[in-house]
Amino acid sequence: MPATVNSLLVGFSMATVGTLLFFLLAWVLVRTKLWGRHIISLLAWLPWAIPGLLLGMAFLSLLLNVPGISLLYGTIVPLIGALIIKDIPLGV
Repeated sequence: MPATVNSLLVGFSMATVGTLLFFLLAWVLVRTKLWGRHIISLLAWLPWAIPGLLLGMAFLSLLLNVPGISLLYGTIVPLIGALIIKDIPLGV
C-alpha cells in the first residue's frame, strides 16, 4: 500500500508541478522578449544532450554535497525534481 501511495503522489505532483513549470517556461520563451530567453531555450534542451547516467550522478552529487538541499535526501522530492528535469525538453 505505501508503494501505491508513493507512486500516486509522484504522478500527481509531477503532473501538476511539471505542467505549471513547463507552461511558464514555454510562455516566457514564446511570448516575451526577455534578454536571456535564447539561453533559457538552450538550457531547456540540455537534458537530452546529457546522458541520463551523468545527469543522475550530477543530481545525486548536488543533493549530497549542498548543505540546504542535503536535508531532502531520502524523501520523494528529489525524485520529482529529477523527473521534471528529465521531461523539460518534451514538456516545453
